[in-house]
Amino acid sequence: MDEQLSGPYSFWHHTHRFEAKGRCTRIIDEIRYLLPFGPLGRLVHTLVVRRQIEGIFAHRRRVIIEEFPDTSHLSLL
Repeated sequence: MDEQLSGPYSFWHHTHRFEAKGRCTRIIDEIRYLLPFGPLGRLVHTLVVRRQIEGIFAHRRRVIIEEFPDTSHLSLL
């Protein structure tokens, strides 16, 4: 679990779960966060933050695939 104690978010809580199903391992991330500044924060989320977060997880996905080339048994959610 990752929690932001100080930083740009009003709230950030990120949990990692791993589920084994036969030969498969499912990686599940749950992220709950809140930006400050009300409507302005929501606008910044739409224009910038959402893409940044998606980029972070796309990068992690690429790294996992590089480190574990046989990902036929891996599911990233």
